[in-house]
Amino acid sequence: MGIPSVLLFFNAAIFATSVVVLYRTYPYRHLPAMRYLFVLTSSFCVISFCVLNVYTLQPFEQKVFFSRMRYLGLSLLAPSWLYFVCATYNVGRFLNRPWIKALIFFPTVVTWTVCLVPAFQHLMQSEVHNVIIYGVSVVQFKTGKWFPVHAIWAAFLTLTSLALGIQVYRKGGETEKRQVLILSIGSAMSAAVDIYCVLTNSDLRWLMASAGTFIFNQLAVVYSAFRHRLLDIAPYALEKIFQDIPDPVLVTDQYGNVRAYNYSAVRLFKTNPTSIGRPIHEVWSNGAIEPGEARIIDPEGQERHFSVEIRNLAVAQSDDVGKIVFFREITVQKSVERQLNENLQFKTRLLSLIAHDLSGNIKNQALLSSFLGTQTRGENRDLIDMLVDSASASQELMSNILVWAKTQEDQFEPMRMPFELVTLVRECIESLGVSIRLKGLKMEFQAPDHPIVLNGDSEMIASVIRNLVSNSIRFTPAGKRIKIVIHSAPGQVKLEVLDEGVGMSEEQVNAVLYPANASFRSRSGDRSGYG
Repeated sequence: MGIPSVLLFFNAAIFATSVVVLYRTYPYRHLPAMRYLFVLTSSFCVISFCVLNVYTLQPFEQKVFFSRMRYLGLSLLAPSWLYFVCATYNVGRFLNRPWIKALIFFPTVVTWTVCLVPAFQHLMQSEVHNVIIYGVSVVQFKTGKWFPVHAIWAAFLTLTSLALGIQVYRKGGETEKRQVLILSIGSAMSAAVDIYCVLTNSDLRWLMASAGTFIFNQLAVVYSAFRHRLLDIAPYALEKIFQDIPDPVLVTDQYGNVRAYNYSAVRLFKTNPTSIGRPIHEVWSNGAIEPGEARIIDPEGQERHFSVEIRNLAVAQSDDVGKIVFFREITVQKSVERQLNENLQFKTRLLSLIAHDLSGNIKNQALLSSFLGTQTRGENRDLIDMLVDSASASQELMSNILVWAKTQEDQFEPMRMPFELVTLVRECIESLGVSIRLKGLKMEFQAPDHPIVLNGDSEMIASVIRNLVSNSIRFTPAGKRIKIVIHSAPGQVKLEVLDEGVGMSEEQVNAVLYPANASFRSRSGDRSGYG
């Protein structure tokens, strides 16, 4: 098997493997590394296809055409290989700046223009003629003025890729070292053959031997992909999940520089490829990032709230390889909280206003009742005394509600202070004394002889006691007995309200346990009260 046959076989193999790699990488072309691998493999495919046509076609004009068209692939080869290495191993981040990327690909644009526009084709090839080498008809030509620029620029980019590969090898892990070593060897072998052929102007140049050596690049990519998981689908699946997270996410290294971001971060922070490698405080303009709540004005000028969560990227506790910063949006939650607070403030003010106005009216009623008491004699005197007691109790209750409402302000929390329980229960009984006497009930109160001092909100506890006693008065038949008992033990106080009423059904007991249905039907059929 001669040299032409070997080169023909290599180019056929390059074309076949390129098609397979293109098929595998196309679904992940939105990822930077896969996008540049797709372009790189496309250039291999174009070069090998053109070489195969030069070897196999008979018409000289077609040989010349495909000999020229292979430079379309050759012009893409070096820059796409450079960016493939950068994107795969996260090196050379400065090369992602738009003006640098435009500068690197500018010679490619010129080469395409020179090859496709007939008026400029002499700048790449001139004096084209047919030549037989090792029994194969190929194309020989003199290089034009643009060819040295094309060749030198391609060699410079290849050397830059090798330098970045050395950087990865020095700082990377074992898997990365094996990957980049294989890729760099393949690239160096192809570049060496190409440079040798151009400088020596040997027959191998016109046989396009350098195109056949690209098989080393292809084998390096394929071997790294399958042996060392260069194209493992799992990282790309994780990348898709990362990008689909609805909340913004930033990833930083141990030095606080941004290394990755998702689509939501692009919309919120206007991140772009130039953000990679920059300190996170340049992307996040609200000062130091700390866990907790953060307020952000988005690009549309809308105020948004986020819960910031920071997690370490560490295999062991002592590692510090970077951090993941989650911005979980809580704008809706904050809006609901604000509305609830506004409603609570309104209800508190309304309660204060009602208590204030009722307190004045009840005070007037108490004064009028007292005046009537001084003017009344005989059998109506007892009724007037009951009216006076009821009005006084109501006035005191309204005064307590007014004070309590003012102390609550924007929140509904117990105001814990020491108070004496027995005295509190007596005051509650006295406030309901009119109802007890009008219904002819007997009230018994049993309590220890010693004071019982508790620490709590006396108004809340008094409200509970009045509610229990009121229910007993409502459901206890006239002439029956209500008994209130306080049991005291070390560290525990128990208050019982016992009556001779109709009792509670299972439905009513469940209503107490499940307050969503916490009203009781009286014997008259109403649902007044809250149990």
